[in-house]
Amino acid sequence: MRSVNRGRRPRHFICTRRASQLFGHVKGAFTGAEKDYDGIAVEADKGTLFIDEIGSASKAVQAMLLTIIETKTIRPVGADADAYREVDVRIVTASLAGPDRLKDVIRPDLFYRVADYCIPLPPLRSRAEDIPALALYFLRAANELRVGMPPLTKIAKPALRRLEQHRWPGNLRELNHVIRSAVVRSRESENESVLKEQWVRISEPSAETHIGMPFNASTAWREVQAEFARRWMEAAIQASGGRTKASQQLAIDHKTLKKYVDGQHESTR
Repeated sequence: MRSVNRGRRPRHFICTRRASQLFGHVKGAFTGAEKDYDGIAVEADKGTLFIDEIGSASKAVQAMLLTIIETKTIRPVGADADAYREVDVRIVTASLAGPDRLKDVIRPDLFYRVADYCIPLPPLRSRAEDIPALALYFLRAANELRVGMPPLTKIAKPALRRLEQHRWPGNLRELNHVIRSAVVRSRESENESVLKEQWVRISEPSAETHIGMPFNASTAWREVQAEFARRWMEAAIQASGGRTKASQQLAIDHKTLKKYVDGQHESTR
């Protein structure tokens, strides 16, 4: 199985090297392409290709994905027009947007091909029974931070109760961050094997946070969206104590948060 996250790529990534990561390229296709590269799709042949944040893929990439699905062929970046390769992969996609929103974002013919069977995944706050297993999974992975120390194998009951009571607006990314931060703090006790409550620190946003919107009926909708997003992020920064923590809790890219907060987002695009 191979996976790729389209949400971490700019929308124009089809133009050169980033497209080749997924679809491959031929030697000389662009500067630095010193040899042929198969690409993730070909490497996943006879297996599964998982594409995260399908809604962030460019129209060109969507067209190429549709070609893979319908013809089971792929043409590497820079290859001749008839230089197609056969590839047999099962494509699994994911998106934060539900089906009703996603069909307005990606091209309809691709949507109806990838949405044959949808598995809705509720937010973490509505799956408190899953938190113990997920927290333990992240704990085992975070033990790499305890260099030269015994691994943490359990989570203390008070710490687990605290995790189960939190609302988790950042879902799994926030839970993973909280566990990893707790493991870092646990290094003060070299011989400890249980994750204790005092190491688990969760920033709780104020329920009374107010985001004022001083707009009138003539204000452009994009300006309203941009200003609301900026104030929402500023409230999260204030509640969490910093931009890094806020971006992790809101599950958004740090650069995106910086652009909004610093007023560099182009709301008129």
